[in-house]
Amino acid sequence: RCAGEAAARARAARLPPARLPLGALREITPLVEEAVFAWLDVRASLARRGCEGGTAPARVAEALRRVRAWTRERAAGQEARVEPDARS
Repeated sequence: RCAGEAAARARAARLPPARLPLGALREITPLVEEAVFAWLDVRASLARRGCEGGTAPARVAEALRRVRAWTRERAAGQEARVEPDARS
């Protein structure tokens, strides 16, 4: 409930959630402390997702390496199947 309300307020204010004033978040729940902003930051949120297939920069770089290698292998395989006179 709290996260949804905070997201709705951020959308209404046309702000990212991390830019909502602390007071606005405390209107939703008085349990919110200053430390919440580290959890609302987009970069920090992406970086926390370090599992396989996650959005952490290292995981994204790893996935890109795999896709690029796969693409190179597929392209090499396609070139090998083309008949010599079909290349001209």
